[in-house]
Amino acid sequence: MVRSMDWLWRLTQWTVKPALYIVAFGTVWAFIQRTLHRVLARQLYRPSGFFGKVIIPEVMNQMNLKLIEAAIEELDTSGMEVKDILEVGCGSGTAFKVLMNKFRDARIQAVDHSSEIIEYCNEKYLKEIQGESITLHLCNILEMPFTDKSFDMVIGLDILHMFSDRNQLMVELKRQVRPGGWIIIGVKNPSYYIREPEIQSGIHLGLYKVPTVLDVVDLLVKYGFKDVHPAKSQINDILSQVEDSQINLILVYARLSQL
Repeated sequence: MVRSMDWLWRLTQWTVKPALYIVAFGTVWAFIQRTLHRVLARQLYRPSGFFGKVIIPEVMNQMNLKLIEAAIEELDTSGMEVKDILEVGCGSGTAFKVLMNKFRDARIQAVDHSSEIIEYCNEKYLKEIQGESITLHLCNILEMPFTDKSFDMVIGLDILHMFSDRNQLMVELKRQVRPGGWIIIGVKNPSYYIREPEIQSGIHLGLYKVPTVLDVVDLLVKYGFKDVHPAKSQINDILSQVEDSQINLILVYARLSQL
C-alpha cells in the first residue's frame, strides 16, 4: 500500500506540477501581451517619449503604408483643381510622397497632435519641408491654426476612430474647406479592427470608437456636404458587406457647395 501511494505521489509530481507551471506561464504571458497591447494602443492614440518617436512611426508605416498608397492612387481626381491640401492627423507622414506625386503643384499642410511625430516627420521629410512642399503643424486637431476656407482638399485617413466627439471634428474640418472644395475621409474595413489586438485594447480603454462607412456618409450629409460617395472602385465590396474583403481602407468623398 505504501509503495502504491509512493508511486501515486511521484506520478503527481511528474504530471500536475508541470501542468501548473504551464498554466502559470500561460497566465503571465497573457498578462504581458495584454499590457503590451494596451501600451501600443495608447501610443498609437498619442505617441510620446522615446517609444513614440522611434518605434511608433515605424509601426504606423508597417500598418498603413500599403493601404494609404493604394487608396490615394485610386483617388478619383476628375473635376478637382487642387492647390492647397490639408492632411489631418498626418502620423508618420505615410501619405506625403503619394500626395505629392498625385498633386504635383499643390502645397501640403499637415497637422498632428504629437510633438514626437512632428519631430520625426521634420527629420524624415527635411528636403520636402525646405522646398516648401510640406509644412508641418503641431496643434489640437479640433482647433487648427488656419483661417476659414483655406483648402481645396481636406483629407483624413484612418483618424475618425480616435475621436469620441465626431461632431466637433466635423465642424472644424468643414471650416477649413473652400466652397467647391473636397473632403476625403478614409476608414478601415471593420474586420480590420476586429483582427488588430491593439485596436481592441484601445476600444476597451475608451480611446477608440470604430466607425463604419455609413457613419462617415451620415456625418458628411449632416454637415451639408454634397455628392457624398465612396470610391467608385470600392462600391461593390462595400455593398456586399463581406467581412474578409481585400479592401482595407475605404475612401468617402464629399464636396462643399459653391454657395
